Amino acid sequence: ELALGNPQVRFQLKHEGRTLGSWITSNRKDRLLECLKVSWKPLEFRAKRDDIELEAFFSPFDDKVARTELFLFINGRPVRNRPFLSAIRSVFLEHFGPTYEPVGVCYLDIRKDWVDVNVHPQKWEVRCLQQESIYQWLLATFREQLGMAPRSSTFAVPSASFSSAPRSRVQSMLRFVAQTSTVLICEEDSGLLMADIHTLSQHREKRKLANLLETGHWSKHSLRVPTILSFSKKQIELLALHEKDFKQLGFDIEAFGESDFSLSSYPDFLPEDSAGTIFKSFLTDLEETDFFDWPERLVSFFARHTLRDLLPTFSLLEELEWQMKHAGTQTVPGIKKLTFKELKEGTTLT
Repeated sequence: ELALGNPQVRFQLKHEGRTLGSWITSNRKDRLLECLKVSWKPLEFRAKRDDIELEAFFSPFDDKVARTELFLFINGRPVRNRPFLSAIRSVFLEHFGPTYEPVGVCYLDIRKDWVDVNVHPQKWEVRCLQQESIYQWLLATFREQLGMAPRSSTFAVPSASFSSAPRSRVQSMLRFVAQTSTVLICEEDSGLLMADIHTLSQHREKRKLANLLETGHWSKHSLRVPTILSFSKKQIELLALHEKDFKQLGFDIEAFGESDFSLSSYPDFLPEDSAGTIFKSFLTDLEETDFFDWPERLVSFFARHTLRDLLPTFSLLEELEWQMKHAGTQTVPGIKKLTFKELKEGTTLT
C-alpha cells in the first residue's frame, strides 16, 4: 500500500543483499499494475470538481480475477472510508451485476482541511467535510463514465430545513416528502410510506452481505497485530468443527494456549478495530442456535455489527422502493403505510 499510494517514490525491498521486490514506475496506472502484478488493461476514471480530484483504475469486466483488492487513497493516505468504497461497489454492482467485484485503486485528492484523520487510532479511517456531497459525486461520476443512462425521475428531492437531501434524481414511483433524523417519509400513488432510517439501512446491509456470502466476492485483511481471544469449551468445539467455514469467511484462527486463540485476519466487511470482539460475539450467538441454519443467522448477525453509517437519502429511497417492490402483501419491518383514505379519515399512525 505504501508503494501503491506513492508512485512519485521509488521503492526497493532488500534482504541480505538480495532484492526481493522493486516498485519504480512513476505514474499511478503503471504503479497499480506493478504492485498487483496483473496483465489486464484497467478501466480508467478521471474527474475533477471544486477542490476534489479523482483518478481510479479498476479491472475490466471481461477479466475474471480471483483477487478482490479494492484500495482507496485520500491525499496519498491509504484509508477505509466505507461510504466512498460503497459508492464504487454500488455502481459496479448496478452496471455489471453481482458476479463482478472491482479490483483496483481509487485516488482522491481533497483539500487537506476537509479531511479529519483523527477518527481512528491507526489512522485507517477518515471523515471528510461534505462527505455526503462527495459520496453523491462519486456515484454520479462512475455512472456517467461507465456509460450508464442517467436516471429519470417522477420526483425531485426538495431542500428542507430538517433534511440535507441530495438533489439527485432516481427512477422511482415514490415521491420524497420529508426526512427527519429517524424517519423517511415518501408518497406513492395510494398513500404515504414512513420508514425507520436505521431499519432501512440495516435491510440494505443484510442484502449486501447475503450477496457477498452467496457469490464469495469479498476479501480478507490481515491484522497488523493479531488479537488474542479466550473461548469457552463449547466455543472451542465450534472452532474445531467448523474451522474451514470460518477460514472461508476470512477468519484465520490459531491455538495460542489452552483456551486462548490468535485471530490474524478478518473479512473486509467488518471494521478492523472490533473484528475480534464481533467474532467472539458470533461464536456466542452460535452456541445458542443450530449451526446448519446459520446463513440467515449469519447475515442478520453481521448486518447488526457492520452497519456503522446510515444510508444517504438517495440510497434510502432506492432501498425503500426495492423493499416495497419485493414485499408483495407482506409487511416489511420498519416500514408503515398510511393510505389516503386513512389520512382523510384522520387515522393516526403509531
